[in-house]
Amino acid sequence: MQVETIGDAYMVASGLPSVNWLHAAEVADMSLQVLAAVMHVLAAAIQVLHDSVTSCTCSLMSRRYSATQ
Repeated sequence: MQVETIGDAYMVASGLPSVNWLHAAEVADMSLQVLAAVMHVLAAAIQVLHDSVTSCTCSLMSRRYSATQ
């Protein structure tokens, strides 16, 4: 299997130049692996964002509480 970049996209070829009768399965498997990796990265980014927002919210709430005392 070979992967080439074209601008900001990827092109994948399997079964070339030598015949590989499992080329469709290889490409499908690779695409599922790429999708899983992207989902993993997005989940990590969402967690970081959530942690940042939670930290800011807690900090603001503690300042408000301190100001009322």
